[in-house]
Amino acid sequence: MMLHHYFTLAFRNLWKYKTQSLISIVGLAVGFACFALANLWIHYEMTYDKEMKEIDRTYMLYDKEFVTVRNPYTTKFSWIAAPTLLHEYPEVEASCGYTIQTAPLRNSSGTTLEVNRLLADSALLTIYPAAGSLLQGSMDFLYKDGHLALTEETAVKVLGSSNVLGDSVYIGDNAYVVSAILRNADPHSNLYFGCWIRLVKEEYMDDWMVRSLTATLVRLHAGTDVAAFVKKMRTYTTNTEWHPFANANLIPLSQYHSSEVNASLPVRLHYLYLFSVTGVLVILCALFNYLSLFSMRMHTRLREIELRRTCGASTGSLLLLFSAEYLPVMLLSGVLGISLVELSMPEFRRLSQITGAFYGEALLYFVLLLLLSLVCLLPFVLRKHRRTFKRGVRFIGNKANIWLQLFICLLFICCISVLQRQLHHLTAGDLGWERHNTAILNVPWSPEAATRFASSSPDLSLGYEAISRAIDEMPFVTEVLKGRSPLFPPDGTMKMTINEWEGKPAEAADVKFNVLEGIDFIQFYRLRLKEGEMLKEGETKRILINEAGARALGMEHPVGKKVADYYTIAGVIKDYYAIAPTLPVEPALFWSEMAMGHVLSNSFILKYREGTWDLLKQQVDSLYARTALMAPIAHPLKNVEEEYNKMLQSESLLLRLLGLASLTCVLIAMFGVFSLVSLS
Repeated sequence: MMLHHYFTLAFRNLWKYKTQSLISIVGLAVGFACFALANLWIHYEMTYDKEMKEIDRTYMLYDKEFVTVRNPYTTKFSWIAAPTLLHEYPEVEASCGYTIQTAPLRNSSGTTLEVNRLLADSALLTIYPAAGSLLQGSMDFLYKDGHLALTEETAVKVLGSSNVLGDSVYIGDNAYVVSAILRNADPHSNLYFGCWIRLVKEEYMDDWMVRSLTATLVRLHAGTDVAAFVKKMRTYTTNTEWHPFANANLIPLSQYHSSEVNASLPVRLHYLYLFSVTGVLVILCALFNYLSLFSMRMHTRLREIELRRTCGASTGSLLLLFSAEYLPVMLLSGVLGISLVELSMPEFRRLSQITGAFYGEALLYFVLLLLLSLVCLLPFVLRKHRRTFKRGVRFIGNKANIWLQLFICLLFICCISVLQRQLHHLTAGDLGWERHNTAILNVPWSPEAATRFASSSPDLSLGYEAISRAIDEMPFVTEVLKGRSPLFPPDGTMKMTINEWEGKPAEAADVKFNVLEGIDFIQFYRLRLKEGEMLKEGETKRILINEAGARALGMEHPVGKKVADYYTIAGVIKDYYAIAPTLPVEPALFWSEMAMGHVLSNSFILKYREGTWDLLKQQVDSLYARTALMAPIAHPLKNVEEEYNKMLQSESLLLRLLGLASLTCVLIAMFGVFSLVSLS
C-alpha cells in the first residue's frame, strides 16, 4: 500500500509539472543518445583485431613519402618489403604483405556479390592464424593457380551452400576453383575478407618503386625497442643506394584503424571524443535543470516532508518517496534515448561500419546514468529541511544551475559559430586551384598494362586510345589532360629532395618537394603566380616553387636564386591545398613538361561545361560498354568537387551533431528559466 501511495503521489506531481518533466526527459534522452553512440563507436574503433594473438607486438608499416586522398600517409609498399624486414633484421619475428580489394564475385548462373578479396601468401598465417581456420578442403589454394578459398558466409550467399568444394566462381573473366571453405572472418578486423586468393609474385613486384601491396604487417620479438628498430630500419639501402624505408614508420595494429594513417577512416577519433563530451554536457544540462525544478518542488512541500519526519518517517522511506517521483523521469528518458539510438542506427551503421548488436553496452551506459542521478538525489534526502531562509539564500543553488546551463549554451553557440565559419571557408573558400566542373576518369588496368608499367611503356591499358579519342569527340568537354596524375584526389606524387640551395644556412635540413610538371597542368588548375614569371616550353634549367617551398628554403624573395646548383627559380606559385586544408601546405616544385616528361598515369583529367555532369556520366558508361573493358571496382568517373566534400565529411558531421546538441541545450535552459519563474 505504501508503494502504491508513493507512486500515486509521483504520478500526480509529474502530471502537475508535465511541461517541465517533458523537457527534462527529452534533454536527458538526447544527451544519452549522443553519449551512447559516441562511446559505442570509440570502443569499437579501439578494439579492432582484439582476437589476434600477440597484437601488442604487431605493427602496420606506413610511409609519408606518397600522398593519398584523405591524408599524407600510405601503407602501400613493394612486395619485397615484408621478406626484406624478416631476413635482414633479427628484431622481426614475422612479417607479411597483403592486399584487400572489393571485387565482384559471381557464380556460373550470373549471381554476383561484392566481396573483400584477400591477396596474400602463406606468410599471413604466421601473423594471423585465425585467417586459415579450415572448415572443409585444404590450404592447397595457396600453392596453385586458379584456386581460391571462400568463407562459409560467402559460399552460402554466392553458391547457395557451404558444400561447394570443386565448384567454380568467377572474378571478372577469370575462373577459380573453390579448394577450401574457411570460418567466417571477423568483421571487426583489418583483415576482413570473403575470399582468399594466393598472392602471385610477378616479375615487376621486385621493384621497390612498385608499391602494389595494401599493407605490410610486422611482428617484433618481445622486448624490442620499437623506436630504435624504426631508426635502424630507415638506414636500409638497396643495391642502388636507395633508401626504401627512409620515411617509414610503424603504428600498432590495434591503433591503426582509428588513426589518420587509415585512409578510409570515416570520422576522426578526436571528433568522436568531442561528440562524447557533447553528450555529457547535454546530460548535465538536462540533469541540473531537472534537479533545480525538483529542488523548487521540494521547497513547496516542506510542511509535508517535516510532517512525515515528525511521524517517524525514516531516511529510507523518504528516499523511496523521492525515487518514486524521480526515477520515472530517468526511466522514460532512457526508453526515449534507446529509441533515438534505434532510429539513428541505419545511418550510424553506414558511417561507422559497425556490425552486430551492442544494446547491452548501451544499457550499461544507461545504468551508469541512473546511478549518477541517484547520487544527485541523496542531498535532498539527507539534509534537514527548514521552513525559514535568509533572503536570497533559498535560490542560490537554482541560480547557479541556471548560470551553468547558460554557460554551456554559450559554449556550444561559440563552438558552432567557429566551426561554421571554418567549414564555410573549407568548402567555399579559395583553395588556390580550380575544382569546379572538373572530373577524373580512371582507366582500369589490365595485366598486360601492369607489365608495360614496369618497363615505363607509354601504352597504359587496353582500350586507352579508344577512350582518348572518344573524349576528344565530346563537345561538352572543354579541357583534357591525358595520362597525368591529378592534383586532387592525389593518387601518388613524385618527390625530390633538395639538399643544396643558394644562401643555405649550415644547420638547415634537406627539404622534400612534391614534383609536378607541365605548363598545361598549371593552366588547367588555374594555379596563380605570386611573383616572377611563368616557365616556357622546353626550359630545362628553370623551375617554379610554391610559397611553402620558399618558406622551407628560408627564402623571402626566391626568384632568380639557384637550387641544387643547377636549377634557377623562375617564379613562385601561390599556396594551394591539394589535401585536407586542415593540414599544412607541402613544398611543391614545378618543371616544364619537356624537362621531366609526364608521370605515368592511367587518368584523364577533364573540365566540362556547366550542367553537363549527368551527360558526361552517361557517355562514360556507354563508352566503357562499347570498349568491353572489365568493370572497375568503383565507378571510373569522379567529380572532383564531390570528392573534396567527402574529405570534409568528419567536419560536416560534427557540425550537424553539435548543432543538434546546441539546440537541445538552449531549449532546456529556456524552459528551465520559464519553469523556475512559474514555480516561484
